[in-house]
Amino acid sequence: MRINASDRIGWPSRRAGAWGGRIRFFTLCSIGVALLAVCPTAYATTFTFNTDPFAGTNVLNTPGRQIVANESFINFTPATDLFSLESTVFGVGTTVNFVNASAANLPAGGVNVIVLETFDSDNNPATPFGAGNAADVIASQITTPGSGFFIYFNQALNLPRLVFSEDLSSNTADLKVLARMLNLTGQTGIDALPGFTAANFAITTSATAPEPSSLSLFIQVGLLGACWYLVRRRMKIRLLAPMGAAKGILAPARRKRGVGAVALAILTSVSGFSAENQPGGKRNDIEFIKVVDSTTQGFTTFNKFPAINNHGEVAFVGVRNGDAGVFRVSAEGEKLTPITSSNDALFAFGNELAMNSSGVVAFNAITASNSHAIFKSDGTTKTLIADSAANGLAGAFMGAPSINAAGTVAFFPSARNADCHPVSLPAAAAR
Repeated sequence: MRINASDRIGWPSRRAGAWGGRIRFFTLCSIGVALLAVCPTAYATTFTFNTDPFAGTNVLNTPGRQIVANESFINFTPATDLFSLESTVFGVGTTVNFVNASAANLPAGGVNVIVLETFDSDNNPATPFGAGNAADVIASQITTPGSGFFIYFNQALNLPRLVFSEDLSSNTADLKVLARMLNLTGQTGIDALPGFTAANFAITTSATAPEPSSLSLFIQVGLLGACWYLVRRRMKIRLLAPMGAAKGILAPARRKRGVGAVALAILTSVSGFSAENQPGGKRNDIEFIKVVDSTTQGFTTFNKFPAINNHGEVAFVGVRNGDAGVFRVSAEGEKLTPITSSNDALFAFGNELAMNSSGVVAFNAITASNSHAIFKSDGTTKTLIADSAANGLAGAFMGAPSINAAGTVAFFPSARNADCHPVSLPAAAAR
Protein backbone atom coordinates (compact mmCIF):
# COMPACT_ATOMS: atom_id res chain seq x y z
CA MET A 1 0.00 0.00 0.00
CA ARG A 2 1.34 3.41 -0.95
CA ILE A 3 0.99 6.43 1.29
CA ASN A 4 1.45 9.83 -0.28
CA ALA A 5 3.61 12.34 1.46
CA SER A 6 0.64 14.68 1.72
CA ASP A 7 -1.29 11.97 3.52
CA ARG A 8 1.56 11.41 5.95
CA ILE A 9 1.77 15.13 6.59
CA GLY A 10 -2.00 15.56 7.04
CA TRP A 11 -2.58 12.47 9.18
CA PRO A 12 -1.17 13.91 12.45
CA SER A 13 -3.25 17.05 12.06
CA ARG A 14 -6.38 15.00 11.43
CA ARG A 15 -5.57 12.89 14.48
CA ALA A 16 -4.96 16.02 16.54
CA GLY A 17 -8.24 17.46 15.33
CA ALA A 18 -10.06 14.28 16.30
CA TRP A 19 -8.54 14.33 19.77
CA GLY A 20 -9.36 18.01 20.07
CA GLY A 21 -12.97 17.24 19.22
CA ARG A 22 -13.08 14.59 21.92
CA ILE A 23 -11.63 16.96 24.49
CA ARG A 24 -14.17 19.61 23.60
CA PHE A 25 -16.97 17.07 23.72
CA PHE A 26 -16.02 15.75 27.13
CA THR A 27 -15.45 19.29 28.41
CA LEU A 28 -19.00 20.20 27.43
CA CYS A 29 -20.30 17.00 29.04
CA SER A 30 -18.38 17.79 32.24
CA ILE A 31 -19.79 21.32 32.38
CA GLY A 32 -23.30 19.97 31.84
CA VAL A 33 -22.88 17.36 34.53
CA ALA A 34 -21.46 19.95 36.95
CA LEU A 35 -24.53 22.10 36.41
CA LEU A 36 -26.69 19.02 36.84
CA ALA A 37 -24.99 18.21 40.12
CA VAL A 38 -26.14 21.46 41.67
CA CYS A 39 -29.62 21.43 40.21
CA PRO A 40 -31.31 20.23 43.44
CA THR A 41 -30.50 23.58 44.99
CA ALA A 42 -32.21 25.36 42.12
CA TYR A 43 -35.54 23.67 42.86
CA ALA A 44 -37.86 24.76 45.63
CA THR A 45 -38.22 22.64 48.74
CA THR A 46 -41.78 21.54 49.40
CA PHE A 47 -42.86 20.93 52.99
CA THR A 48 -45.93 18.71 52.95
CA PHE A 49 -48.50 18.48 55.74
CA ASN A 50 -51.08 15.80 55.03
CA THR A 51 -51.91 14.12 58.35
CA ASP A 52 -54.60 14.81 60.94
CA PRO A 53 -53.23 17.73 63.00
CA PHE A 54 -54.77 16.46 66.23
CA ALA A 55 -54.21 12.74 65.76
CA GLY A 56 -53.39 10.91 68.99
CA THR A 57 -54.75 13.68 71.21
CA ASN A 58 -58.02 14.40 73.00
CA VAL A 59 -57.86 18.06 72.04
CA LEU A 60 -61.16 18.27 70.21
CA ASN A 61 -63.02 16.84 73.22
CA THR A 62 -61.33 19.11 75.76
CA PRO A 63 -63.15 22.35 76.66
CA GLY A 64 -61.42 25.62 75.83
CA ARG A 65 -58.61 26.33 73.43
CA GLN A 66 -55.90 23.70 73.25
CA ILE A 67 -52.57 24.40 71.55
CA VAL A 68 -50.63 21.41 70.24
CA ALA A 69 -46.97 22.02 69.53
CA ASN A 70 -44.49 19.25 68.53
CA GLU A 71 -43.97 20.98 65.21
CA SER A 72 -41.47 20.35 62.42
CA PHE A 73 -38.20 22.29 62.60
CA ILE A 74 -37.41 23.55 59.11
CA ASN A 75 -35.40 26.07 57.12
CA PHE A 76 -37.76 27.96 54.83
CA THR A 77 -36.86 30.40 52.05
CA PRO A 78 -39.86 32.56 51.03
CA ALA A 79 -38.34 33.29 47.62
CA THR A 80 -38.42 29.63 46.55
CA ASP A 81 -40.04 27.26 49.04
CA LEU A 82 -43.56 25.90 49.33
CA PHE A 83 -45.97 24.68 52.01
CA SER A 84 -48.18 21.90 50.62
CA LEU A 85 -51.35 21.55 52.71
CA GLU A 86 -53.76 18.64 52.27
CA SER A 87 -57.34 19.90 51.98
CA THR A 88 -59.02 16.67 53.04
CA VAL A 89 -57.38 16.57 56.48
CA PHE A 90 -57.54 20.30 57.23
CA GLY A 91 -60.95 21.06 55.71
CA VAL A 92 -59.89 24.34 54.11
CA GLY A 93 -61.32 23.98 50.62
CA THR A 94 -59.23 23.58 47.49
CA THR A 95 -57.95 27.09 46.75
CA VAL A 96 -55.52 29.38 48.53
CA ASN A 97 -57.24 32.58 49.67
CA PHE A 98 -54.28 34.55 50.90
CA VAL A 99 -53.64 37.79 52.76
CA ASN A 100 -50.43 39.26 54.14
CA ALA A 101 -51.27 42.18 56.42
CA SER A 102 -51.31 43.64 59.89
CA ALA A 103 -54.26 42.76 62.12
CA ALA A 104 -55.99 46.08 61.44
CA ASN A 105 -55.97 45.39 57.69
CA LEU A 106 -57.31 41.83 57.77
CA PRO A 107 -60.61 41.29 55.95
CA ALA A 108 -63.71 40.04 57.74
CA GLY A 109 -63.69 36.80 55.76
CA GLY A 110 -62.84 35.06 52.53
CA VAL A 111 -59.31 34.00 53.58
CA ASN A 112 -57.80 30.70 54.66
CA VAL A 113 -54.09 31.58 54.70
CA ILE A 114 -52.84 34.59 56.67
CA VAL A 115 -49.37 36.03 57.19
CA LEU A 116 -49.75 38.26 60.22
CA GLU A 117 -47.58 41.36 60.30
CA THR A 118 -48.64 42.29 63.82
CA PHE A 119 -45.97 41.32 66.33
CA ASP A 120 -47.55 42.20 69.68
CA SER A 121 -51.00 42.20 71.22
CA ASP A 122 -50.50 44.50 74.22
CA ASN A 123 -47.67 46.86 73.23
CA ASN A 124 -45.44 45.19 75.82
CA PRO A 125 -42.42 43.37 74.32
CA ALA A 126 -41.76 41.69 77.70
CA THR A 127 -44.99 39.65 77.53
CA PRO A 128 -45.28 36.61 75.27
CA PHE A 129 -46.82 36.79 71.82
CA GLY A 130 -47.51 33.17 71.02
CA ALA A 131 -49.85 31.21 68.80
CA GLY A 132 -52.85 31.84 71.06
CA ASN A 133 -52.22 35.59 71.14
CA ALA A 134 -51.84 35.72 67.37
CA ALA A 135 -55.03 33.68 66.91
CA ASP A 136 -56.92 36.08 69.18
CA VAL A 137 -55.70 39.07 67.17
CA ILE A 138 -56.87 37.39 63.96
CA ALA A 139 -60.23 36.36 65.46
CA SER A 140 -60.88 39.94 66.52
CA GLN A 141 -60.96 40.91 62.82
CA ILE A 142 -62.40 37.88 61.05
CA THR A 143 -66.11 37.26 61.46
CA THR A 144 -66.69 34.48 58.92
CA PRO A 145 -66.18 31.03 60.49
CA GLY A 146 -63.76 28.67 58.81
CA SER A 147 -60.54 26.78 59.38
CA GLY A 148 -57.26 28.06 58.03
CA PHE A 149 -53.58 28.67 58.49
CA PHE A 150 -51.53 31.58 59.71
CA ILE A 151 -47.89 32.52 60.06
CA TYR A 152 -46.95 34.75 62.98
CA PHE A 153 -43.73 35.82 64.66
CA ASN A 154 -43.32 34.29 68.12
CA GLN A 155 -41.70 36.76 70.54
CA ALA A 156 -40.36 34.18 72.98
CA LEU A 157 -38.87 31.90 70.31
CA ASN A 158 -37.84 34.88 68.17
CA LEU A 159 -38.91 33.22 64.91
CA PRO A 160 -41.99 32.67 62.71
CA ARG A 161 -44.24 29.62 62.98
CA LEU A 162 -46.90 28.11 60.75
CA VAL A 163 -50.12 27.30 62.63
CA PHE A 164 -53.41 25.60 61.75
CA SER A 165 -56.62 26.89 63.36
CA GLU A 166 -59.90 25.01 63.53
CA ASP A 167 -61.67 28.36 63.10
CA LEU A 168 -59.89 31.61 62.30
CA SER A 169 -62.84 33.64 63.58
CA SER A 170 -62.92 32.03 67.05
CA ASN A 171 -60.79 32.88 70.08
CA THR A 172 -61.43 29.41 71.50
CA ALA A 173 -60.52 27.37 68.42
CA ASP A 174 -57.92 24.65 68.90
CA LEU A 175 -54.54 25.24 67.29
CA LYS A 176 -51.83 22.97 65.90
CA VAL A 177 -48.37 24.41 65.32
CA LEU A 178 -47.10 22.82 62.11
CA ALA A 179 -43.63 24.29 61.67
CA ARG A 180 -41.09 26.70 63.06
CA MET A 181 -38.67 28.37 60.64
CA LEU A 182 -35.26 28.15 62.27
CA ASN A 183 -33.42 30.20 59.67
CA LEU A 184 -35.67 33.28 60.05
CA THR A 185 -34.71 34.47 63.50
CA GLY A 186 -34.68 37.98 64.96
CA GLN A 187 -34.98 40.97 62.70
CA THR A 188 -34.22 38.78 59.68
CA GLY A 189 -37.39 36.81 60.36
CA ILE A 190 -39.49 39.94 60.91
CA ASP A 191 -38.18 41.43 57.66
CA ALA A 192 -38.93 38.18 55.82
CA LEU A 193 -42.66 38.14 56.60
CA PRO A 194 -43.68 40.70 53.94
CA GLY A 195 -41.97 38.45 51.37
CA PHE A 196 -44.47 35.62 51.85
CA THR A 197 -47.00 35.41 49.01
CA ALA A 198 -49.74 33.04 47.87
CA ALA A 199 -47.07 31.28 45.79
CA ASN A 200 -45.61 29.89 49.05
CA PHE A 201 -48.76 27.85 49.68
CA ALA A 202 -50.52 25.07 47.80
CA ILE A 203 -53.71 23.38 48.93
CA THR A 204 -53.71 19.87 47.51
CA THR A 205 -55.83 16.76 47.41
CA SER A 206 -54.70 13.16 47.79
CA ALA A 207 -53.78 12.92 44.11
CA THR A 208 -51.01 15.45 43.63
CA ALA A 209 -48.36 16.10 41.07
CA PRO A 210 -44.75 15.16 41.86
CA GLU A 211 -43.02 17.63 44.08
CA PRO A 212 -40.17 19.72 42.68
CA SER A 213 -37.56 17.48 44.26
CA SER A 214 -39.10 14.43 42.51
CA LEU A 215 -39.19 16.29 39.21
CA SER A 216 -35.54 17.13 39.70
CA LEU A 217 -34.74 13.45 40.13
CA PHE A 218 -36.67 12.55 36.95
CA ILE A 219 -34.78 15.22 35.03
CA GLN A 220 -31.44 13.95 36.30
CA VAL A 221 -32.22 10.37 35.31
CA GLY A 222 -33.32 11.56 31.87
CA LEU A 223 -30.16 13.58 31.37
CA LEU A 224 -28.04 10.65 32.48
CA GLY A 225 -29.69 8.51 29.81
CA ALA A 226 -29.14 11.24 27.23
CA CYS A 227 -25.43 11.52 28.13
CA TRP A 228 -25.07 7.72 27.89
CA TYR A 229 -26.69 7.71 24.45
CA LEU A 230 -24.58 10.59 23.15
CA VAL A 231 -21.33 9.09 24.41
CA ARG A 232 -22.12 5.69 22.87
CA ARG A 233 -23.16 7.25 19.58
CA ARG A 234 -20.12 9.51 19.32
CA MET A 235 -17.70 6.73 20.20
CA LYS A 236 -19.33 4.44 17.67
CA ILE A 237 -18.87 7.02 14.91
CA ARG A 238 -15.27 7.65 15.92
CA LEU A 239 -14.45 3.93 15.98
CA LEU A 240 -15.63 3.67 12.38
CA ALA A 241 -13.23 6.42 11.30
CA PRO A 242 -9.83 5.33 9.81
CA MET A 243 -7.84 6.19 12.90
CA GLY A 244 -5.79 2.99 13.15
CA ALA A 245 -5.71 0.06 15.52
CA ALA A 246 -4.45 2.11 18.45
CA LYS A 247 -7.53 4.31 18.34
CA GLY A 248 -9.79 1.26 18.21
CA ILE A 249 -8.21 -0.06 21.37
CA LEU A 250 -8.12 3.19 23.34
CA ALA A 251 -11.57 4.52 22.49
CA PRO A 252 -13.64 1.99 24.51
CA ALA A 253 -11.59 2.71 27.61
CA ARG A 254 -12.12 6.43 27.17
CA ARG A 255 -15.82 5.81 26.68
CA LYS A 256 -16.07 3.88 29.96
CA ARG A 257 -14.17 6.56 31.82
CA GLY A 258 -16.40 9.28 30.39
CA VAL A 259 -19.63 7.49 31.27
CA GLY A 260 -18.24 6.65 34.71
CA ALA A 261 -17.54 10.34 35.31
CA VAL A 262 -21.09 11.20 34.26
CA ALA A 263 -22.54 8.53 36.56
CA LEU A 264 -20.39 9.68 39.48
CA ALA A 265 -21.52 13.27 39.04
CA ILE A 266 -25.16 12.16 38.91
CA LEU A 267 -24.79 10.12 42.08
CA THR A 268 -23.10 13.07 43.73
CA SER A 269 -25.97 15.35 42.75
CA VAL A 270 -28.53 12.96 44.23
CA SER A 271 -26.97 13.64 47.62
CA GLY A 272 -28.89 16.91 47.48
CA PHE A 273 -31.99 14.91 48.39
CA SER A 274 -31.23 15.00 52.10
CA ALA A 275 -33.64 14.63 55.00
CA GLU A 276 -33.88 18.39 55.20
CA ASN A 277 -35.40 18.47 51.72
CA GLN A 278 -38.09 15.93 52.54
CA PRO A 279 -41.67 17.15 53.02
CA GLY A 280 -42.21 18.29 56.57
CA GLY A 281 -38.85 16.80 57.49
CA LYS A 282 -37.61 17.33 61.01
CA ARG A 283 -34.08 18.18 61.97
CA ASN A 284 -32.40 16.92 65.07
CA ASP A 285 -31.96 20.38 66.53
CA ILE A 286 -31.78 20.84 70.28
CA GLU A 287 -33.34 24.04 71.50
CA PHE A 288 -34.02 25.47 74.92
CA ILE A 289 -37.40 27.16 75.18
CA LYS A 290 -38.26 29.49 78.03
CA VAL A 291 -41.75 28.72 79.32
CA VAL A 292 -41.72 30.69 82.58
CA ASP A 293 -39.60 33.57 83.84
CA SER A 294 -38.92 34.95 87.31
CA THR A 295 -38.23 38.44 85.97
CA THR A 296 -41.70 39.14 84.55
CA GLN A 297 -44.12 36.67 86.17
CA GLY A 298 -43.53 37.15 89.89
CA PHE A 299 -41.71 33.88 90.63
CA THR A 300 -38.87 33.79 93.15
CA THR A 301 -38.26 30.04 93.48
CA PHE A 302 -38.63 26.95 91.30
CA ASN A 303 -38.42 23.37 92.56
CA LYS A 304 -36.11 20.88 90.90
CA PHE A 305 -38.16 18.49 88.79
CA PRO A 306 -40.82 19.83 86.38
CA ALA A 307 -43.06 17.48 84.40
CA ILE A 308 -43.92 17.73 80.71
CA ASN A 309 -46.64 16.08 78.63
CA ASN A 310 -46.78 15.23 74.95
CA HIS A 311 -48.30 18.63 74.09
CA GLY A 312 -45.30 20.44 75.52
CA GLU A 313 -47.17 21.70 78.60
CA VAL A 314 -44.96 21.96 81.67
CA ALA A 315 -46.00 21.49 85.32
CA PHE A 316 -43.78 22.71 88.13
CA VAL A 317 -43.68 23.77 91.77
CA GLY A 318 -42.71 27.35 92.48
CA VAL A 319 -43.19 30.35 94.72
CA ARG A 320 -45.06 33.21 93.11
CA ASN A 321 -45.72 36.48 94.89
CA GLY A 322 -44.86 34.75 98.15
CA ASP A 323 -47.36 31.92 97.62
CA ALA A 324 -46.00 28.38 97.07
CA GLY A 325 -47.97 26.29 94.62
CA VAL A 326 -48.17 23.97 91.64
CA PHE A 327 -48.51 25.55 88.19
CA ARG A 328 -49.02 24.48 84.59
CA VAL A 329 -47.76 26.52 81.65
CA SER A 330 -48.47 26.04 77.94
CA ALA A 331 -45.82 24.94 75.50
CA GLU A 332 -45.17 28.51 74.39
CA GLY A 333 -45.26 30.02 77.87
CA GLU A 334 -48.24 32.17 76.94
CA LYS A 335 -50.77 30.67 79.37
CA LEU A 336 -49.99 30.09 83.06
CA THR A 337 -52.55 28.07 85.05
CA PRO A 338 -52.40 27.76 88.87
CA ILE A 339 -53.14 24.14 89.83
CA THR A 340 -53.08 24.59 93.61
CA SER A 341 -51.33 26.70 96.22
CA SER A 342 -50.91 27.34 99.92
CA ASN A 343 -54.22 29.22 99.73
CA ASP A 344 -55.80 25.75 99.53
CA ALA A 345 -54.37 24.90 102.99
CA LEU A 346 -51.59 22.80 101.44
CA PHE A 347 -47.86 23.26 101.81
CA ALA A 348 -44.51 21.47 101.35
CA PHE A 349 -45.34 20.40 97.79
CA GLY A 350 -43.23 17.50 96.60
CA ASN A 351 -40.61 17.87 93.89
CA GLU A 352 -41.92 15.03 91.75
CA LEU A 353 -44.99 15.83 89.69
CA ALA A 354 -46.77 13.91 86.96
CA MET A 355 -49.03 15.26 84.19
CA ASN A 356 -51.07 13.53 81.51
CA SER A 357 -51.92 14.63 77.99
CA SER A 358 -55.07 16.42 79.19
CA GLY A 359 -53.05 18.65 81.53
CA VAL A 360 -54.20 16.97 84.75
CA VAL A 361 -51.41 17.17 87.32
CA ALA A 362 -50.78 14.63 90.10
CA PHE A 363 -48.83 15.95 93.08
CA ASN A 364 -48.22 15.37 96.78
CA ALA A 365 -48.36 17.85 99.65
CA ILE A 366 -48.84 18.16 103.41
CA THR A 367 -52.33 19.08 104.55
CA ALA A 368 -53.44 21.44 107.32
CA SER A 369 -53.80 18.40 109.63
CA ASN A 370 -50.16 17.54 108.96
CA SER A 371 -50.94 14.40 106.98
CA HIS A 372 -49.27 13.53 103.69
CA ALA A 373 -51.64 13.42 100.74
CA ILE A 374 -51.66 12.86 97.00
CA PHE A 375 -54.02 14.87 94.79
CA LYS A 376 -54.77 15.42 91.13
CA SER A 377 -56.08 18.65 89.62
CA ASP A 378 -56.59 20.37 86.28
CA GLY A 379 -56.60 23.80 87.87
CA THR A 380 -60.37 23.77 88.33
CA THR A 381 -61.22 20.54 90.13
CA LYS A 382 -58.95 19.07 92.81
CA THR A 383 -59.39 15.38 93.77
CA LEU A 384 -57.88 13.69 96.83
CA ILE A 385 -56.26 10.39 95.87
CA ALA A 386 -54.82 9.19 99.19
CA ASP A 387 -54.23 10.60 102.69
CA SER A 388 -51.70 9.06 105.07
CA ALA A 389 -53.91 9.65 108.12
CA ALA A 390 -57.16 8.46 106.57
CA ASN A 391 -55.63 5.47 104.80
CA GLY A 392 -53.17 4.32 107.45
CA LEU A 393 -50.11 5.01 105.33
CA ALA A 394 -46.61 6.04 106.29
CA GLY A 395 -46.81 9.51 104.82
CA ALA A 396 -43.10 10.20 104.66
CA PHE A 397 -42.68 7.07 102.53
CA MET A 398 -45.51 7.62 100.07
CA GLY A 399 -43.98 7.33 96.62
CA ALA A 400 -44.16 9.93 93.89
CA PRO A 401 -47.40 9.71 91.87
CA SER A 402 -47.85 8.95 88.19
CA ILE A 403 -50.96 9.51 86.09
CA ASN A 404 -52.23 8.04 82.84
CA ALA A 405 -54.36 9.49 80.05
CA ALA A 406 -57.57 8.32 81.74
CA GLY A 407 -56.69 10.24 84.91
CA THR A 408 -55.88 7.20 87.04
CA VAL A 409 -53.17 7.97 89.59
CA ALA A 410 -50.71 5.33 90.80
CA PHE A 411 -48.21 5.51 93.65
CA PHE A 412 -46.20 3.16 95.85
CA PRO A 413 -47.59 3.24 99.41
CA SER A 414 -46.09 2.22 102.75
CA ALA A 415 -47.86 1.41 106.03
CA ARG A 416 -46.55 1.19 109.58
CA ASN A 417 -46.39 -2.14 111.40
CA ALA A 418 -46.85 -2.69 115.14
CA ASP A 419 -43.36 -1.35 115.76
CA CYS A 420 -44.19 1.77 113.71
CA HIS A 421 -41.74 0.76 110.98
CA PRO A 422 -42.75 1.41 107.37
CA VAL A 423 -43.85 -1.67 105.44
CA SER A 424 -44.24 -1.64 101.67
CA LEU A 425 -47.67 -2.42 100.27
CA PRO A 426 -48.72 -3.40 96.73
CA ALA A 427 -48.82 -0.43 94.40
CA ALA A 428 -52.08 1.49 94.71
CA ALA A 429 -54.09 3.25 92.06
CA ALA A 430 -57.10 5.50 92.33
CA ARG A 431 -59.14 7.85 90.21
